[in-house]
Amino acid sequence: MACGRYDQSVNVAVVGAGVIGCSIAHEIASLGAKVTVFERRGVARGASWASAGVLAPWIEAHEHGPLLEMCARSLAMYDDFAEGVRHDGGASFEYARPGTIEVAFTEEQAEAMQRTAAALGQAGVRASWLDRQAARDLEPALNEFIFGALRIDDHGFVEMPGLVEALAVAARMRGAAFHAPIDVTRIEPAPGGAVRLHTSDAPQTFDRVVIAGGSWTNRLRAGGPQIRPVKGQLVRLRLDTPAATRVLWSEACYMVPWQDGTLLVGATMEDAGFDERPTSAAVASLLAAAALLVPATRDAAFVDVRAGLRPAPTDDGGMPFIGPSPSIANVTIASGHFRNGVLLAPLTAKLAAAAVLD
Repeated sequence: MACGRYDQSVNVAVVGAGVIGCSIAHEIASLGAKVTVFERRGVARGASWASAGVLAPWIEAHEHGPLLEMCARSLAMYDDFAEGVRHDGGASFEYARPGTIEVAFTEEQAEAMQRTAAALGQAGVRASWLDRQAARDLEPALNEFIFGALRIDDHGFVEMPGLVEALAVAARMRGAAFHAPIDVTRIEPAPGGAVRLHTSDAPQTFDRVVIAGGSWTNRLRAGGPQIRPVKGQLVRLRLDTPAATRVLWSEACYMVPWQDGTLLVGATMEDAGFDERPTSAAVASLLAAAALLVPATRDAAFVDVRAGLRPAPTDDGGMPFIGPSPSIANVTIASGHFRNGVLLAPLTAKLAAAAVLD
């Protein structure tokens, strides 16, 4: 891992200002390097804009393996990560760890969740199976026809894109510079081991470059993983009384309750190329799933809909790529986080900083 501080003469460019790019920029700037961030649109205007900020490794990555281990490790870093952003003057953002309730609507789902609860408990995770009454005692708004629920206490959520905007402020307080909207169109080696960025403004040269371009990573042709965009949409609702006290989950949707009284309902997964337009079909499917999970949402006020493109790796492993470019020296790639970008941000920042500076 990267440690200590680095001379300000180490000049690092970060391409991308989503949650991954801003986390890396803040981490590297905190270690003393000079950081410049380039973003083709604006801070948190890509996948981060349409993220509900759920922190739930034992739901997102049920099967034990490297991805689950990474997600669990990164979740364990989140308290310190959030505190570090706030300490460095980042803007206010909501962060809470109230746990999750994953609901079973069929007997088969209930049996699977009971097995999962037992396995997680044996692994030291604070998880338990709740029958119908126990689940509705915790969350009275749940549908009365559920079979039960899996409760996992260490899960939580963080406000998106508020976290990303706070990371950008914290990185600036550490000396990072942000340039947006500026599009980086090409990256190539430069004399002396440097790296030249061709931008929509003018070419610039850096000692090190980090590509955190999300679904647009492959545009820069720096090798590494092949990334495909997977469109995700979520809706935001407002109810007169809170619908939940923690993140609720079903096979068809999840819900995140915010302190301002709104409720995020997500999220679709669509193979739509680079089309980021919200659609009525997605809204209809999310509202139907929400009404099945929490019937009271039928009377909720509709606030807005958001859409973004998750960067999915095309290989079967589903692992993000965090490491050196195979084709251009002194270029590090951090992409392919798919649905887990916000969850993996703390760990990715540490790993990328180590790759760049060590």
